[in-house]
Amino acid sequence: MREFILSYGKYITYGLAAFDLLMTLAILATGRKETKSLALIMGIVGLGLVYDCVVVAIGSFLKGSDLLVMLSKGRYILHGIMVPLMFPISLYALQPTKQGKIMTWIITLFLLGGGIAAGIFTQLESVEIAGIFRYTASSATPKWASILDRIMTVGGVVILIGAGVIVLKQQKNISMLLSGVFMLVFSALAPITGNLDLNFLIGMVGEALMLLFFMIHVKTVKIEQ
Repeated sequence: MREFILSYGKYITYGLAAFDLLMTLAILATGRKETKSLALIMGIVGLGLVYDCVVVAIGSFLKGSDLLVMLSKGRYILHGIMVPLMFPISLYALQPTKQGKIMTWIITLFLLGGGIAAGIFTQLESVEIAGIFRYTASSATPKWASILDRIMTVGGVVILIGAGVIVLKQQKNISMLLSGVFMLVFSALAPITGNLDLNFLIGMVGEALMLLFFMIHVKTVKIEQ
């Protein structure tokens, strides 16, 4: 499997970008009035993942350019926006009260501020593997930014899984739980298999599966208005 990824990594990113875009459009196109807000938040996350995939996919064409550096910095800032949105996605699935929604967004705004700041202060260095040239966070990144990013990323997945368990118990709907489980599994797969250098690409597969189950969830979950 490693040899396959190393040989076709660049083409895998093309496929993932197309798949993420397809899933995002499907999420945004939902015609169910009661899930419009949830679909919009999920769609924003999806668009961020599409951007992430596209920047990684075109890296070899923009190798070493200032444009790629700028686009890559945007990846980290968008990451700081997407991860906090897991919080309202998870809470909306639990159908909170009006006061609960207000509190959810107050917390989310604080998390967004921290995530964006972490993205801005992330220092980049170039890496090339599997035919993919990209910029990743370097050791020069402030510790607080790295720690905050890690806490928010892990926390987002944990909250998603927790909300998924509750939705499964209440509605017998497993889609949200699977979205979090696949994110968790694929984020751990690279370290477990000794392919840490391919963690970014394997993780992108997990993100694509998350979007797939977001799409299923937004079309099947029952939300009272």
